Amino acid sequence: MSLEASIGDKVARIEASRGIGNVQTAMEVFAQRDRMEREAAQALGEIMFAFGRLETNLGVAAVWAGDPKGFEERAARLDGSSFHLKLEALSERVGAEAFGEARTVYTEWLDQADKIRRLRNTLVHARWGFEHAPFAAVCVTGLPVSQRQSATSYSIEDLRGVVGSIERLNSALTELRERWPLR
Repeated sequence: MSLEASIGDKVARIEASRGIGNVQTAMEVFAQRDRMEREAAQALGEIMFAFGRLETNLGVAAVWAGDPKGFEERAARLDGSSFHLKLEALSERVGAEAFGEARTVYTEWLDQADKIRRLRNTLVHARWGFEHAPFAAVCVTGLPVSQRQSATSYSIEDLRGVVGSIERLNSALTELRERWPLR
């Protein structure tokens, strides 16, 4: 073995024992963080767009459910209302008009929609940071001085999964309205 190879071998063993060869530079960490922030922002934006489509579909369902004579009143009452109030309005119609399997399926849908509403509210009203290893977006709720502050880590795949969940809920509502219209 040449002197150069021997020195190179020793340097490699020393670096490996110290973890030097596996350490990212600060520039690499910042670049990774910037990429993650862009991807997280895009996923959160996609959540907002998907949720907006779901809220529109829910609003239409809630307004059209029930006696056609009450359409104008329902439209005026629900116009500009929160997602939660639209859920309550649809839930009232389900309670009054759906029976058997239809009621069960609508109720399950309403429960899932309320869960996604609460998650969306958390994601929107939180502050965001990042973890390095494993790299994840961190959703922080509560004041920094609060004992109730909490943090939840989300991979980009997790956030994209939320988009998929919202889209499936939206499709399911359309299918419910077609299969069991509330009149």
